[in-house]
Order: sequence, then structure tokens, then C-alpha cells
Amino acid sequence: MFDPREPIAVRDLGSDDWVAVAGLLGRDASYGARLASHVEATYRPSFGWVVLSSDPTRVDGAIVAGVRRRASDGSVGAVSIAWVGVRPARRRIGVGRHLIERVAFGASRLGAHRLEAAVDVGDTNAVGFFSGVGFEVERRTVEVRVAGADATELMGATAPPDMTIRPLRHEELPSLTGLLIHLAVERATEPHDDLEGLTPSVLLSASMHVDHVAVGAWEASDQESPVGVAWASRRADSVHVHFFGVHEDSRRRGTGRALLGALLAASKRPALVARVHEPAALHGFLVRVGAIVTSDTVALARPLRQAGDTGLTM
Repeated sequence: MFDPREPIAVRDLGSDDWVAVAGLLGRDASYGARLASHVEATYRPSFGWVVLSSDPTRVDGAIVAGVRRRASDGSVGAVSIAWVGVRPARRRIGVGRHLIERVAFGASRLGAHRLEAAVDVGDTNAVGFFSGVGFEVERRTVEVRVAGADATELMGATAPPDMTIRPLRHEELPSLTGLLIHLAVERATEPHDDLEGLTPSVLLSASMHVDHVAVGAWEASDQESPVGVAWASRRADSVHVHFFGVHEDSRRRGTGRALLGALLAASKRPALVARVHEPAALHGFLVRVGAIVTSDTVALARPLRQAGDTGLTM
């Protein structure tokens, strides 16, 4: 029987704790190994703590956090909370808050300026918990997937009769400047992707990766000035869209559908995945081409003070 009045005993998360963490999640030991591999592949550095239990084979709580590997320039702008959980009998006595403050202290020492977390829109308990420990909702993100018969149909989409759609060659990237400027003006009021910016240099940098795939659209009467572009990264079983857009003068003619179909075909993958922030017109378009929502999350963030100024004694 748990005594909620007992003090919170915490220690660093170790390699031998993943089985107990899996148990906290209601999963078997093999899931612990997969979770450890995921954290290793996604975050560097990563760190965490476990709340000790009277039963040495399990833990009463755990938190895992780290810096996402995409921060390749060595800077640490934010620390992301990968997962936090507390056994039901130990909830509502400050255990979760204590774990969050541990991460805040560690993140501050790394030089991070904020903590980040993402939870399902429907998980009101999680949203309430993070709100209670100083996080604020920043944006909502929907991830969608086109697969199966819908993907096959999308790949068969034909371009308008007066339009040419084909893979984009590396030497053609400079010709996208005008289109990207036009699309960036629209994007400034409704940023729906993860790109730091929408410029030729961003696309040029992306094109250096071996998994990169891109397609463009041109009016048949003008093969020098593209009117649409889409680029993505190949994954094991899908292609993940980073951006696609069509000049407003070439919309509502099937150009966007044909662009995505060409991207899917060029990737030689059976499914297409896209993430859209703050679901709006683009989300509606994706649903119309057969996309199914696979996740609906809210991103939360909490600013950090200077290292050591978290109110937690370590």
C-alpha cells in the first residue's frame, strides 16, 4: 500500500531502468529496449529521473527529456520532454511537478531557454498537468497520412493540360526564387510547416541530403518560371512532406493534387505523411486528397530562467 505522505525519492535514470519504465507504461520488458533505442536515436544529450518504489522491480514515476538531434549546430535552444508519468497511487502529491523541476534545472545548466512538450489534444489530463507546472499552449499540429488505395489514386492524378509537373533538377533551384518569395509572403501569416524559412538556400540545403526528393510545376507556355513546388524526405515506408505550394494564379485546377502525386511517385514509397500546424486551409486540402489524421497534438512550452534559478535544490 502506498503512503502519499512518504517523501519523494528520486535518482538518475539508468540503463537498467528501462524495463521498469516499460512496466510503468503497462508494457512488457521488450518495449523498454525499444523506448531506450528511440530516445537514443531522437535526443542527444538525453537525461531523466525515476521515482523509487518500495518494490525494487518497479518505479513509481519517471521522466525522460533531451535535446532533439535536429539542433545540429551545437546550440541548445530548448529541451524537449519525451515522456513523463507517475503511478496513479502517487499522483496529485507533487511528484510530477518535482520531476518537471528536475528537468528544468538540468536544461538550464545546458544553457536551454525553454522546455517543450507535446501531448494529444484529447488528453485533457496531460494538458492540465503541463498547464499547472507553467507550460502554455503554443500551437496545434495535425499529422496526416495518405496510404493504400488513396495513395494509388493520388499517384495517378494528372496535371492540367497546360501544366508540366516533373522531378526538380538541382540546377533548376535558382529559378524558384520568385515563386518562393511569393509563397513566403502568404506563409508569413500562416506558418504551417517546420521550416526555419522559405528561401532558395533552405531548399538548396535540403537537396544535399540523399533522401531528399522534390518536384516542380511549370506552365506549358513558360518553362523558365515554376508555379509550384513540393519537397520531402524519404523514410522507410513513406515520404514525409516538408513543404508544398502553388502560386495563387495556378490553383483550383488540380495542380496541388498532381504535385503531391508526383512527389509520392518520385519517392517510390507507398505512403505520404504531412504535418500541418494550426489546421487551416492546407489541412482541408490534404483531407480532400485522401489524407487520414493519425495524430492531433498541442505543443506546449515553458520559458526557463538562469541556471540554478528553478527553486529546486539538487
